[in-house]
Amino acid sequence: MTLALLLVPMIALTVLGGYTVFVAKVEGPNPALMSFFTDRQGQPLSGLMIVSLLGWGLAYFGQPHILARFKAVHSPHQLKTAAAIGISWSVMVYCTSIAVGLTGIALIESPLVDSEHVFMVLVQMLFHPLLAGFLLAAILAAIMSTVDSQLLASSSTLAEDLYPLATGHSLSEGGGRITAGRWSVAVIAVIATTVAMDQNSKVLEVVAYAWGGLGAALGPVMLLSLYWRRMNWQGALAGVLIGGMTVVIWKQLTGGWYDLYELVPGFFFSIAAIVMVSLSTAPPTLAVVKNFDWVVAAVRAQ
Repeated sequence: MTLALLLVPMIALTVLGGYTVFVAKVEGPNPALMSFFTDRQGQPLSGLMIVSLLGWGLAYFGQPHILARFKAVHSPHQLKTAAAIGISWSVMVYCTSIAVGLTGIALIESPLVDSEHVFMVLVQMLFHPLLAGFLLAAILAAIMSTVDSQLLASSSTLAEDLYPLATGHSLSEGGGRITAGRWSVAVIAVIATTVAMDQNSKVLEVVAYAWGGLGAALGPVMLLSLYWRRMNWQGALAGVLIGGMTVVIWKQLTGGWYDLYELVPGFFFSIAAIVMVSLSTAPPTLAVVKNFDWVVAAVRAQ
């Protein structure tokens, strides 16, 4: 996937004849496309739009399929390396993705019916069919890398967290938990497939909604659990509920402040709920506090 995102804009620049020609072709129909501080119509970005765009970064703390990678480290000494790899890779992929979109504007003469197909169209334009087939597989790589992580995280939550909570007893380590996990994957896959069959939905719209929901519900809990030893389970539960509900409600409203990306208010309302509920209820147990202090000491000792 990374190789494909690097190759497409590089070959496109070669075909166009260099960066100067590329900029001229993009700015020709719409100079605003090369400006960081205006929208597509050339209007200056409003404060709400800027905050909404920056707010996307807040959701990283609550994405289970991303955090799972950090949970897999063998020791606290690997955290800095893991963070450096994760952040540098993300920056590179996002920059090359933007470059793919801009080169699509420069190379594709007629507007696409669905702009989300720009990568596939460019690959077929620029490469031999054999190589294009390999590069198109990058799309499947991107899809599968997220889908399998989400399915595994969801099935684990259902089989190991929700089922014991609902029934009062845990599943066995052997067949019981495995069977429940498999059924969970099947059910979630069917629901996801049903949602994906809606021809009027856009991938980015669905991703933005899910990204905001997970970020607002789980992000503040994750952050405060790492940096605030006074947080307890009541506060964490309140944060998850308030953050998730805020995203759902805010999404249905429009106009004025409600045009703000729902993740932003959900994130900060969740933090407020965690702090208020934690301070108004009993502090965490001594065992939890000791475990917190041990983790902090291990990280600082790197």
